[in-house]
Amino acid sequence: MKHFNYLTVMVAVASMLTACGGEKVEYPKPQFESFSYSGNDARYNQPFDAETQYLNPIISGTNPDPTICRKGDDFYMANSSFVYWPGIPVWHSKDLVDWDFCGYVITRPSQALFKTGDRISGGVFAPDMKYCEANNTFYLIVTIVTGGGNVIFKSQNPYEGWSDPIRVPEVRGIDPSMLFDSDGKCYIVNNDEPAYPAEYSGHRAIWGREFDLKTEKVCGDPVVLIDKGIRPAEKPIWIEGPHLYHFNQTFFGRNYNQYYLMDAEGGTGDWHSEVVLAGNKALGKFTPSQQNPILTQRTQPHDRPNPITCAGHADLVNVSDEPAIEDNEWWSVFLACTTYDGDQLYNTGRSTFLLPTTWIRDRVNNGIQPLILHPDSIIPTVCQKSKWQMRAGEKDTANAANRIGSKSDSRNLLTGNGSYTDSFEGNELYPLWFTLRTPHPDQQVEGGLAKWCNLVDGSLQLDPQSEKLSEQGQPSLLCRWVKHSTYTAQARMRFTPQETGVFGGMTLFQSERAHYRIGKRMNAEGLVEVVLIRTDKEAADVMVAAQTISSSDNYKPLDLRAEVDQHTVTFSYSFDGAHTFQTLGEVQNADILTTNYSGGFTGSVVGLCAIKE
Repeated sequence: MKHFNYLTVMVAVASMLTACGGEKVEYPKPQFESFSYSGNDARYNQPFDAETQYLNPIISGTNPDPTICRKGDDFYMANSSFVYWPGIPVWHSKDLVDWDFCGYVITRPSQALFKTGDRISGGVFAPDMKYCEANNTFYLIVTIVTGGGNVIFKSQNPYEGWSDPIRVPEVRGIDPSMLFDSDGKCYIVNNDEPAYPAEYSGHRAIWGREFDLKTEKVCGDPVVLIDKGIRPAEKPIWIEGPHLYHFNQTFFGRNYNQYYLMDAEGGTGDWHSEVVLAGNKALGKFTPSQQNPILTQRTQPHDRPNPITCAGHADLVNVSDEPAIEDNEWWSVFLACTTYDGDQLYNTGRSTFLLPTTWIRDRVNNGIQPLILHPDSIIPTVCQKSKWQMRAGEKDTANAANRIGSKSDSRNLLTGNGSYTDSFEGNELYPLWFTLRTPHPDQQVEGGLAKWCNLVDGSLQLDPQSEKLSEQGQPSLLCRWVKHSTYTAQARMRFTPQETGVFGGMTLFQSERAHYRIGKRMNAEGLVEVVLIRTDKEAADVMVAAQTISSSDNYKPLDLRAEVDQHTVTFSYSFDGAHTFQTLGEVQNADILTTNYSGGFTGSVVGLCAIKE
């Protein structure tokens, strides 16, 4: 016999009675029936064959500082997440193009705390994930800049969660990464201050030291591997994001056994780049290779069509076990920004890109070196797949429909133009929703996000919290990354306010001092209204527009819509099932949603929220 949920049936009956002028159902807490997102950027509107080509970025929206590793035929990648919770998303792929979502590294307060007052660009910076074949373990080392310092997490299966942190207090600074060498030794390299007082702003050095896997302790003395950058006389800034590789392969009939130190340089803005140095020992002298930088877009004209900029912070992976190098066997993931308005603005943060890496002669070091992209070349949006990628993709197609976050997932948009909808069905919240900062102790829940967030009868219910979006606490907010400069976001909500000062609705959020929210509340006179509120650098929580609604409309589902077209955003609402929309207020300035305006390192999100004002 089929069982029915009695409450669900009663809510459905009550809804029908309401539509017929009968009983009116109360929703004292905001309850969202659906959320949809659709993006349409001009950069993706070009000929594209999914069988033989792929799109850059491979993961759009804010997915910066990519790190990649390989176990057999499987590739795993992780990104920075700052103070968003859960923290550090991990992805899996067979072909480096189509990625499914494994889960997050930081899911428990015992692993890390992003506290009230932590700035939005704090939290976790630049993870590095590597697989150690000797003990069948994944290691992820990362900087928790707002508390915790540099720590290591371990897992034998990224789909099944990660350990509590192993602290490495001797490793200071930021951006640590690991090398598991062929002789069984392990090394950590990181960015830190130089060994003497810095000579100028942005003067940094890259340090290296050995790490004992058995004791899980740093051993030996630290060594400076590079000071300032590849051209010290030019006072280069922010040498960071180091990766150490040991290369022992045959190239053009000759065996090369070298170490490579690859770093980002120039800051994470439009002067960003990737550079490489070579040496004979892991902790020895490193000399800049002949061709540097090996990746940048700093010299490209601002008026180029569909610009991609800020390229750097790369990581390399070898896809072959053969001893001799062939084409398309080394690849690089790196961050870059999809900008608009003459290369000046971006609201999507720093995304993850993919390009093949070639090896060329390095006469300076009497060897060879990697080259991701010639400095005069533009990062393409449409790229050609290699033969092994097409083969790997064909083999993996059968399981694609069941993978969360992949290109076949109807509730996610990995890259390119398209749309998705989440109707909040089932017993678990879709895992690509996240919130700000660690839930307060009284709101923490085992195996979930927070007590203020619940799935109720096919809807998402949010309990209003006192923290505002313009404050640095943890609001009742669920959000997802914006992936386009031109997009539409829409949510359907049921909410009948019972008291003044309680708000439920949708937000476009860049930071505490740069966001919009549109929704429903009861005003001081006891009237229910649809409101649009803006927060920017000038002032917090400014009422932009308000429209009082009738008693009958108060009991109807409310559709909220935000339509962003690069510089502008139009907000509207509907009470007739999203057939017709009424614009709320004038067209607004969307530039406040850009990183350029707000500062920091993150892009914008679109979210659902419930607030006690």
